[in-house]
Amino acid sequence: MNVVPDTAELGIGVRALTDASLDRALAAVDRVVRAECAASACPREPELTTLSRSPALWGDPAVTESVRAAHTALHGPERVGHWPPSMAAEDFPLYGDAGLAVHGERGIPLCYWMFGTASPRQWAEAGAGLPPNHSPYFAPDVRTALPPAITALTAAALDRLGGGMCIRDSRPAARGGLSPVAPGRRPGRRQGCPRRRGAG
Repeated sequence: MNVVPDTAELGIGVRALTDASLDRALAAVDRVVRAECAASACPREPELTTLSRSPALWGDPAVTESVRAAHTALHGPERVGHWPPSMAAEDFPLYGDAGLAVHGERGIPLCYWMFGTASPRQWAEAGAGLPPNHSPYFAPDVRTALPPAITALTAAALDRLGGGMCIRDSRPAARGGLSPVAPGRRPGRRQGCPRRRGAG
């Protein structure tokens, strides 16, 4: 039995590095679909619907360099690198101008960084074959990843809030991650940071 349906649904995902590029890609999809329908003598116009859209994420250059410097001072230049542009979709831009309709504040500078979560053992066993974060096999090593994640976030907050960055790491890092604080120890002071009475 050969059944030809009278309708068909086509779903695609489109990604781009800028909002303008995404606009052009969506316009191209619309143009191509309509042209194909016209060429096939479809009895009615196609219906095209954009179900969802994520804005492009652009970090503020000055803020990014400032936070990068804080992370480099904390963890060393060998563990802080540049992340190339990515097609990954992210809702983080909504904290900035893309979310103006939500929070009503214009000009919020954004800074976004990636963070390694593999332990030395995981890296040695899997290397480049480590499962990504959306994989059902993704299993970060919490004891390796969590302490440096906390210190990295704290360093960024202190840098942005004007308090200065007076924490440092105290043991080697996992491959691809930042250096965690040794178990049982609090983050120490960086050279040049003032000692305050009563401070830990």
